[in-house]
Amino acid sequence: MQMTKPDSLAWMQVSSHSQLQDRLAWENDHTSKYLHPLRSLQEQLADEILERTQWEKPSCPVQQGPYRYYTRYIQSQPYPIHCRCPISAPRKEQVLLDENQFAFVHSHFEINSLSLSPDQSFLAYAMDTTGDERFNLHFKDLTQNCLLPERLYGVAPNIAWANNLILFYVRLDSNSRPYQLCRHHLGDSPEKDVVIFTEYNEQFAIRVRRSESGQLLFLTNESLTTTEVYYLPTAFPKSAWTCFLPKQQGQRYWLTHQGDSLFSIIQDESPQGRLIETPLVHPQPHNWRTLLPSSKNIELRRMDTFAQHLVLYEKYRGLIRLRILDRRTQSFHFINLPDAVYAVYVEENREYESEIFRFGYDSFNTPYTVYDYNMNTRRLTLRDRQVVEKYDSTAYESEYRLVESADGVKVPMSLVYRRDLRRSSGNPVVLYGYGAYGVSIQAGFSSLRLGLLDRGVIYAIAHVRGGGELGPSWHHQGRHHYKKNSIQDFIACAEYMVDAGYTTTQQLALMGESAGGFLVGASLNQKSEFCRAVVLLVPFLDAINTLIDPDIPEAIQEREEWGNPQSPADLKHLLSLSPYENVRSQKYPDALVISALNDSHVRYWEALKWITRLRDHATNHPQLLLHFRSGGHQQTSNSFEVIQEQAMIMAFLLDRLGTTEKQ
Repeated sequence: MQMTKPDSLAWMQVSSHSQLQDRLAWENDHTSKYLHPLRSLQEQLADEILERTQWEKPSCPVQQGPYRYYTRYIQSQPYPIHCRCPISAPRKEQVLLDENQFAFVHSHFEINSLSLSPDQSFLAYAMDTTGDERFNLHFKDLTQNCLLPERLYGVAPNIAWANNLILFYVRLDSNSRPYQLCRHHLGDSPEKDVVIFTEYNEQFAIRVRRSESGQLLFLTNESLTTTEVYYLPTAFPKSAWTCFLPKQQGQRYWLTHQGDSLFSIIQDESPQGRLIETPLVHPQPHNWRTLLPSSKNIELRRMDTFAQHLVLYEKYRGLIRLRILDRRTQSFHFINLPDAVYAVYVEENREYESEIFRFGYDSFNTPYTVYDYNMNTRRLTLRDRQVVEKYDSTAYESEYRLVESADGVKVPMSLVYRRDLRRSSGNPVVLYGYGAYGVSIQAGFSSLRLGLLDRGVIYAIAHVRGGGELGPSWHHQGRHHYKKNSIQDFIACAEYMVDAGYTTTQQLALMGESAGGFLVGASLNQKSEFCRAVVLLVPFLDAINTLIDPDIPEAIQEREEWGNPQSPADLKHLLSLSPYENVRSQKYPDALVISALNDSHVRYWEALKWITRLRDHATNHPQLLLHFRSGGHQQTSNSFEVIQEQAMIMAFLLDRLGTTEKQ
């Protein structure tokens, strides 16, 4: 059933087309020329970020056995340096990996998945030198301080050591899908590696991890809606893996280990999840014991395991709560956190026998903070906090609003701004949205954002349906055939900011990243004149051509979230919303779009085709700028490049919103 129109811009999807390279170069040149008058503002914004940053302050050290591990920067160099020192000799630093050394060889690179062997004598790290997220695995002997000659090519940045010589890693297929688990013996040729597991269903991807106890490895085979986990004792790395629960459509679970038990957060009877314990030797469902039943108001998200405790991350009323289970007393308690609205992050906890649990924390006003929590004494200790020079947290104020969407559903929205802002007179606003995959956009701190706030901008996040802020049902109400709810929610939040007097349509900018590009792009097609400007980062815009393309990684997996164009019903729905398909003759706002040539998730041509179609149809001749950065979907680890890109975005927004001077 053919329901799509002929695509006159399809040639842009052919990387070998004779006109393509000239067109890409023209786009970058056009954007550079247009933004040139803003160069002074961009440099000022970048300088402000640099002035607020304490470059040489090392990260909060993480203890593992006899060592403390940390990263640090040198002010003139943009990449991190990974180090350790003995606890007994804290000044005896050993540099494990200096990422700056690779900058002399590669114009782009990303280091990922630094992983130590159990005895901490070997380091494995994955490197991507193009941005397409096909990594090569390297090994370093830390006792001899030298690289080993062997390399593992075309792998995911995901490995797990069974012992000091045997590790498991994940290969990528031709479409960069993690599909095959392999076993490697350090010192052997990769040709001798043994294939342990292969997943042929293209909706699924695999990953491997080592349990916190160090006694088991877990192989997770997962689609967007279904989970299957296998486990293996690390003491017997060549034995067979055991499946905990085979695939069952719609059933998802998280598995971990402690002592003689396996623990699982399982979404079966309820999508909110329940916590169960089962014997390691007899894990069948008839031996399960429910430790925490499901609740319609609480979503269990993940857990960390210690020798005597479990830590549960649970979502309640849009916030992450941390619940501790003391295994000796079988009692639960919560960690009391200092703010009413906040964000919580997973930090490294490498000491299984410890009673100290470490987590990250921030809020719109509070810089990133590392807390240590003693699970026995229930004492919370501030271990480290991001130092932001010339920053006064009392100068800023945050709000949490509920906005009524088109169908009457209340949509949360978070705002932050300077306290001295004159809200009643109308102010510039940047509204950010995402709304997909059940991902929660937390109201966290960003020092990069201060350049906007200090120039009178209100920054807001619309927590629309499709995200996970209010649990699995919130995600379900904004995915697949319900995606229109996400868009109506976003439009409602934008209209609220105008109707409530926070801003005007000429002082409102919209911002979306990746899947958020679909949200913003679809909103513009439905209501194009409700904002002044938009910024889109690696945006998902050409949904139908992407989802139907078998050569695009994750395209088949993504159909569970967005729909399958091969289904007439799904195609009809996608045709009604897809940002690229629905560009029409009407007014559009000015736009700055940033894409990446080697992006394996959202291809470069989505942004290129969308911008071209806008230029052909916009009746008001807006400024439509497209910039291609090097690398891929994720930003580079080059901190200087990140700062320059952020400064460019802020300069564009401030110029369009007419507020370039600091308050």
